[in-house]
Amino acid sequence: MITDIAIRTQYGGEVGSMWMKSLKSLNKCYVFPVMKPKQVRLFIKPFCGWCQEAEDWLMERGIKYETLDVTNDRAARQEMLALTNQTYAPVIEVDGQVLADFDTDQLERFWKKLENQPA
Repeated sequence: MITDIAIRTQYGGEVGSMWMKSLKSLNKCYVFPVMKPKQVRLFIKPFCGWCQEAEDWLMERGIKYETLDVTNDRAARQEMLALTNQTYAPVIEVDGQVLADFDTDQLERFWKKLENQPA
């Protein structure tokens, strides 16, 4: 679901609304939709490098998410298994869409695919 628009410079920095008057001075800028999902859940295992990278990726982008530790929470582990039919972490569920056993490149592609879906 697309609910906002962000503007980024050619260097990747986001331009806030107070800077809109300065956009004419930028060599290049890109306008792209920003997805604001209703629910993001990240199933993780502690000390999992891919899990930590996924958390970092989400935090760097200001995406709010719920963390579920599948090693300490039996219900979370069972839910992850039911969603994915496997036990590898990380697993992310975004408004019902699931990506299992991924790295940040795969997460980036998954997120872009979700952003391009019609609202």
